[in-house]
Amino acid sequence: MQKNIKIININPAYTSKICHICDGFGTRNGENFICQCCQNRMNADVNAAHNIRKRKNIKEIDLYTNAKKVKQYYENLKK
Repeated sequence: MQKNIKIININPAYTSKICHICDGFGTRNGENFICQCCQNRMNADVNAAHNIRKRKNIKEIDLYTNAKKVKQYYENLKK
């Protein structure tokens, strides 16, 4: 608050398992993330950080949405 930084709590479910570029499912192996859809390869924590930034704008996922519904949201994007 001293620096006028707004803090928003974000639901963390699947932030490290979703590609921030194409919203497809990927795999995390230690520090590495590989997207199964677009073959994006990057640091898993950086990918998760991008997803956290995007998540604040997704109205269907709030802080209390359970992980199953979060997964279903991303699965429905690919239909």
